[in-house]
Amino acid sequence: MEKVTSLEAIPATLPGKRPFWLRWLPLLLIWLLALGLRLALTQVDRVVWGDEPFYLWLGRNWVTGQGFSFTGHPDVHHGPLFPWLVGLVYLVTRDLALASEVLYILFGSLLVWPVYALGKEIYDRRVGLVAAALTAVFPALSAAVLHWGSLTEPIYLFCVYGGLWAGARILRPLRNPSAESARPGARDPWWVYGLAGLAFGLAYLTRPEAIGYVALLGLLWVVLRLGLRRLEARFWPKLLLFGAAFALCFIPYAYYTWLNTGSWMVSEKVGVAYLTGIGLAHGDTAAFDRATWGLDSTGLETFFFSSESYNVSMWQLILADPKTFLNVLTMNALRLVQVLIDWSLFPYPLLPLVVLGLFRRGWTRERTIGEIFLLVSMLPVIGFVLFFIQARYLVPLIPVFILWTACGLGHLSDWLLGTVVALRTPPTADGLAGRSYWHVGKGWRAILDWGPLCLLLVGLLWVQPRVVRQVTDVGSVRPEHRLVGAYLATVLPPDAVLMSRYPAIAFHAGTKWVPTPNASWAEILRYARHKGVSYWAIDERELRYRPQLANLVTGEHVPSELQLFYQSDAGGERLVVFRFVE
Repeated sequence: MEKVTSLEAIPATLPGKRPFWLRWLPLLLIWLLALGLRLALTQVDRVVWGDEPFYLWLGRNWVTGQGFSFTGHPDVHHGPLFPWLVGLVYLVTRDLALASEVLYILFGSLLVWPVYALGKEIYDRRVGLVAAALTAVFPALSAAVLHWGSLTEPIYLFCVYGGLWAGARILRPLRNPSAESARPGARDPWWVYGLAGLAFGLAYLTRPEAIGYVALLGLLWVVLRLGLRRLEARFWPKLLLFGAAFALCFIPYAYYTWLNTGSWMVSEKVGVAYLTGIGLAHGDTAAFDRATWGLDSTGLETFFFSSESYNVSMWQLILADPKTFLNVLTMNALRLVQVLIDWSLFPYPLLPLVVLGLFRRGWTRERTIGEIFLLVSMLPVIGFVLFFIQARYLVPLIPVFILWTACGLGHLSDWLLGTVVALRTPPTADGLAGRSYWHVGKGWRAILDWGPLCLLLVGLLWVQPRVVRQVTDVGSVRPEHRLVGAYLATVLPPDAVLMSRYPAIAFHAGTKWVPTPNASWAEILRYARHKGVSYWAIDERELRYRPQLANLVTGEHVPSELQLFYQSDAGGERLVVFRFVE
């Protein structure tokens, strides 16, 4: 029996410095697990739907010399980084869906590295490794991302959490002043400011809301230094470097946007997102469809792609109807909790581990600053309550919750080890536990340390199919869109222009896409003639918010300008394809 004075005195690792390869082997294995899981998830047929076709078409057109466009005019709505990377991979694969999946596998698996680094920086190496392992298999970061209809998330999360790690590194002298080197700036190097600004700049080029990290973290650094009386003169040039690194990404794209809209703006999406999100916030899909896919004043373009959407002012909309704004805020705040605590994002059975990780022990000054940093990093995501809450908008919160879960798992493992030791400790004559503790061998220690994590990993892998079913059981995702598109790819001429409400049909058909406007038949006909549309696909699901098309789907009244080309009743819902005739 081994004599120790307390549980903390039991050595957690072998004495001596580990070899370099042995130190990094666990993280390498975790990365391979993440890589393998994502590779396996891409082996099933999936529908390329939602915004993803837009990004893929932009990438292909960019590398093939057709410009950054897929609608006939320069695109200012979608961030350029994902399309640029897709385009480069497309030059090798010659398959847009495969190029998208390659980036999903690569950046999705690489996320374990910045999450590990952030956990190690704020907590310790053990938390970092556990958080990396959870990141590797967490359904919201693996299965759900693949089917959300965007696939910007892997690149965005990798850039954001690379920037957050650098941001936490900047706070190291404030969190632990006693450990700061005597050489000024040794623990607060210049390069980390540049890295943080560049990472957030790349994230901005993926999704514009990333600019919130730059503003909020820059403000946090200043406030903390003021509060701790550490606002030295040498900090300001470093902060300027942070801003300059971000501007290196921001200014060229802002200039491009100005050239095509005539206005300087953070994003063209802000006003449009608020306007179109009002209907969604109220649960009125038809209102959203009319606001987004209704025709503009010319009748020749849908509002979403019209230049009339470029300068919609969110502020003016709020001032004109503050009551609606308050209703949107209230409903979105409630929806945020409902959407976040869900199997497709953060499963509710993990909440006790989060509470345990946060509040098991009192916070030191170092821990408090770290937690403030993580809480502030959540604010750009919570800002979506101004618009509309969707699961994929909230996914940047998940790695933070994973870090807290990793802390909770650590406390649970310590409790298990302490309980086993205490139960096996011989009592003294007075019946109290003595100071002579049962020796815990390496095997038992490993089981008690890592057993809870292994069980949780197995559980997260087990729920992956459930999450896939949940995120694909939505109105806009339908396997028939892929199947009908694949059939049309074999029969339509190469220069065909297909009009449809769902871009997935045109994507899988390999044709040029034109969105179907929410309008009357006469307006649709004029619009289609202007766009050069030759085929029109209508899904019965559209009738929920476009009842004016019911006669076309049932075949009761088909105008002379249309000729039935194909019909499918698979899945119990009809999908018809018409050909425009002269």
